[in-house]
Amino acid sequence: MDLFYTPTLCILGLVGNSLSLAVFCFHFNHKNLSSSYYLASLAATDSGFLLTVLINWLDSWWDLGINTTAFTCPLTMYLAQVTSSLSVWLIVAFTVERYFAVCHPMRNTKLNIVWRAKKVILGLVFCSLVLFSYVWIIAKPIIHVSIEHDDGFDNSTNCAVSNGQNGTEGGQNEKSNDDSTLGE
Repeated sequence: MDLFYTPTLCILGLVGNSLSLAVFCFHFNHKNLSSSYYLASLAATDSGFLLTVLINWLDSWWDLGINTTAFTCPLTMYLAQVTSSLSVWLIVAFTVERYFAVCHPMRNTKLNIVWRAKKVILGLVFCSLVLFSYVWIIAKPIIHVSIEHDDGFDNSTNCAVSNGQNGTEGGQNEKSNDDSTLGE
């Protein structure tokens, strides 16, 4: 199921977000509305998240080694964290802006609202980039060491939060207890 569902969802989402970006950024009637700025930034953020999901899916199904380097592992995890958090906070900011537009329509001018929307979006982007910078420190490619087989070890690597044990999980090469106690 995951073989088809995830890429289909990601590709359809990327197409839809691209169309939304085109409408909100390039259509003349929408360029000077604060809601267009919020929705365009939300579409861009969601596209970034969908790209990280697609990259992780590609790496998990075809073992491309994308998330197994010391740079790409924290990068994809960092981008996923930033974009998912930023998406939520953009919705919150958009909702607050719409509340003031509906409940207090005469309080602010149109130009002031657009200028404030730009400041809020830039502030949210900056906060998300800074708040999730810890991911660069804790995200490491983890080598899963497993039982020795006839053709060697069956090791796999994925991107996860490191527990500080030299980038391996499972400790030393583990041997089944059933094999070691049979001759005794």
